[in-house]
Amino acid sequence: YVAGTKRIGSNDTVCLWTKPDVGEVSELELGLEGADASYGVCTTGASVYVAAGRLWKVDGETVTQITVPESKGGYALCVYDGTVYAAGWTNAYKAAVWKIEGTSASLYKELSTVSGGVYALCAAGGDLYVAGTVYDGGLYKPVWWHIAADGTVTEHKLGTEKGEARGICVTAQE
Repeated sequence: YVAGTKRIGSNDTVCLWTKPDVGEVSELELGLEGADASYGVCTTGASVYVAAGRLWKVDGETVTQITVPESKGGYALCVYDGTVYAAGWTNAYKAAVWKIEGTSASLYKELSTVSGGVYALCAAGGDLYVAGTVYDGGLYKPVWWHIAADGTVTEHKLGTEKGEARGICVTAQE
């Protein structure tokens, strides 16, 4: 699965391209890109979830746009134990993660008490790991958060300079 945009008239339309093991690539138009878009694609069961400042659930040819409450946009996606999580920023521009169940979304964790955003999200060992930025001392600084299985959030700043953490991957220690 690949998500991106194609220009239709003067609009960027979000599309999902699918390439089965046998056969041709198919294209499905989902809708217009949302504000402050980060792109994400993940699957659980037969469903594909696509994020582009908006969030869609795709089942075959059926496309359902999911309303994400208290959300300004963004959306990195990951799946853990069959549950989809989406990360971005709230209407108040605070970094946050939402839990997606079917076509319903609910705020799972607000990560910062100040302005910030999220660009990447992954799951490992029952926990979620989030990368982004947080406003501190007059600058947006790179940061990552650990959300433990019990819901505890720990923030880790990555230095004192202006920047953004844009990707995250977690592996087991050897």
